[in-house]
Formats: sequence, C-alpha cells, structure tokens
Amino acid sequence: MGAHGRPFGGYNTGCGVQNLSAIAGTLNLTYYDSIGGSTTTSSTVARNGYMGIYQGTDISSDGAYTAVITTPTAGVTLGATVNEVAPPSGAAQQSTAHRHFHMQARPA
Repeated sequence: MGAHGRPFGGYNTGCGVQNLSAIAGTLNLTYYDSIGGSTTTSSTVARNGYMGIYQGTDISSDGAYTAVITTPTAGVTLGATVNEVAPPSGAAQQSTAHRHFHMQARPA
C-alpha cells in the first residue's frame, strides 16, 4: 500500500487490518523508503481481531513510503482497508481513498 508520512500537503495514511481467521496470527508490517531502505515491525492479531495502523505516528521521517503487510502464520487470512487522511489542522480537506484486499500465509 502507499504510505504517506506527511509528504503531500501533510497527508498521512491510515489502515485497518482485520484477521478474518479463527486463529491468532502474526502481522508483519514493512515500510520501504524512496531509496529502498526497510523497517519491519511484527504484532500479534487476535483471532477475528482488528489492528489499526497510522503512518502519522508510525513513520519518524516525512516522505512517501511503501508499506507491505504480510503474515507468516499458516491458516490466517488478513483483510485491509487503506485511507488517505488530511492533517488535523490547516487548509487541507479530508481526502479518502479505499482499497480492499485479503492475503493468506503461503507455506514455506
């Protein structure tokens, strides 16, 4: 997904990830910057659980990023909605773009 860390008029990206499975799983979130550097964090998502991700607080440096969400947990399916969010103050108006997708772990 495209991840904005305040680059274009201060916009950020928010993402809601839903675990669509009856088992808990690991969610890996990897951010890639414009020169290919990456940072990965991992979290546990409860069975049928939800996790909110907000680049406005997750990314320490302003700029455009790519974020990749994966799960290594067999039998877990994740779904996500991605939104572009205007800054809390200033002249920019709320702007939203939705993308829906799902993913499953692949056997190693």
